Amino acid sequence: GVSLEPTRLVVQTDARRLEASELVIAGPSTLAHGLLAPLGDDVAKEIAPRGPGVRAAGLDLGLDALPEGAAKGAVGTREPTYVSVHSATAELAPRGAAVVHAALYLGDRAPRPKEDRAAIEAALDRAIPGWRPLVRAERFAPAALAASARVDAPHGLAGRPATTVGALTQHARGVHLVGDWVGPRGLLLDAVMASALAVARSIEARRSARMSRSSLAESAL
Repeated sequence: GVSLEPTRLVVQTDARRLEASELVIAGPSTLAHGLLAPLGDDVAKEIAPRGPGVRAAGLDLGLDALPEGAAKGAVGTREPTYVSVHSATAELAPRGAAVVHAALYLGDRAPRPKEDRAAIEAALDRAIPGWRPLVRAERFAPAALAASARVDAPHGLAGRPATTVGALTQHARGVHLVGDWVGPRGLLLDAVMASALAVARSIEARRSARMSRSSLAESAL
């Protein structure tokens, strides 16, 4: 867990106690909430995601070969599916073989593994006819986390939690968040990278400010 001291933060793990002036929590909203919400209702409210998590059922395939005429990518127009042959642009399979990823976005509804897999396989049938006899390896995930929090109206990206937790941040200590659910920029990996850059800049600015205050204090002495 995380606890506060006047000039530092303390993180207690199963194995050790860590002390720091800056804490960065990089991960889904559930991780940040579990660590920080016990520190107060104002904190819990500040870091609460503005939309529900988004999950997807996914089917990863290793094929002995990619059938002739197969699409390299396809997106459903009547249902939220996608198919992508990732090995078409990256060396993910032996020469002649293929790695294919397909998914059905569930939104915030409960997974229905049998029905969801059937929908994914139907999308594969449309995009890559003849794929079934060529399967060498497969992996099905019935409810993978696709996005930590959906971006909802009325505020959109601007309504997401800030990358610095104001209720826990003072001159001597700071708590920051990195993830696809924080900050006003980007979605998915773009949001992760944008929030990480914002946090790095914030920590550097705070470090410089602390050093300046320390120099001024020494000069006064």
